[in-house]
Amino acid sequence: MVDTVNAELAKGTLKISVRNFEYCEPYRDTMRKIAVDAKGVVRSYVKQAGSEDSSLNWHHYYDEAGRLRFAFIFGRATNGAKLEHRIYFDESGKRIWEEQKYLKDPQYFFPKVWPDDLEGKAGQAPPVQKSDPAKAFSANSQCPEVKNDG
Repeated sequence: MVDTVNAELAKGTLKISVRNFEYCEPYRDTMRKIAVDAKGVVRSYVKQAGSEDSSLNWHHYYDEAGRLRFAFIFGRATNGAKLEHRIYFDESGKRIWEEQKYLKDPQYFFPKVWPDDLEGKAGQAPPVQKSDPAKAFSANSQCPEVKNDG
């Protein structure tokens, strides 16, 4: 499924929309990108955020029915840490496998089990976008949106 979505992205068959935001608070989105198929189903949702000492990129992949099936999280920190975190979901939305791997030590304070939007609480790591990525993409942000006037 990931290969299929990536191939559709490369071919330009998905409609892509992007929103950028100024940095105003740790781990508030600075970028959101959504890719929708011809039927209006979200197939990919990407977001970026960070803090003064780390950054994260979330890549979410959704099946033809719009269900989250895979999330890939890439993180970096000023201490040199580089993280890859993978989460696989079944058709019902249940996590079936989760793996965290540091590509470069030292480690950082990234969570070993990532919260999703149904579990995320204030003060925790920013969540995986498990449900309604179109709503998350369109949602207001506490940070000012960067408008492209060109």
